[in-house]
Amino acid sequence: FKFVGQLRRPTGLKTKDIGIWYNILSAVGKIAIVANAGIIAFSSDFLPMILYAYENHRENHMYGEPLLGYVNFSLAYASPQMTGLNITCRYWAYRDENGRLNFFFWKLFSAQLLFVVLFEHIVCGIVNLMA
Repeated sequence: FKFVGQLRRPTGLKTKDIGIWYNILSAVGKIAIVANAGIIAFSSDFLPMILYAYENHRENHMYGEPLLGYVNFSLAYASPQMTGLNITCRYWAYRDENGRLNFFFWKLFSAQLLFVVLFEHIVCGIVNLMA
């Protein structure tokens, strides 16, 4: 009797909406949009390739390949003093011969930030239109 009579699930009450949970889920959704935009902008080669193709379209237009030389361009030189080896190594970074960030890095960084802002505004705008 105790298990069946006293431990029953409470009956639900009718409400017009989900209350504070709507605001919480909306905030979590907006944080997810910004996080996804950051992942796309900062961890993929999508924007660096587009920026490289845009900047070098005149030189590479005659060959018909907009990304010709991109891999060599995206690798920086590690001097023998940095590595402790007698050879020069290459690593993925946008740096000059002295190890300082080059101008392409700063253009890319501003393009990535712009992408995050535009992506967030466009997706939030579409979500607001659908709601």
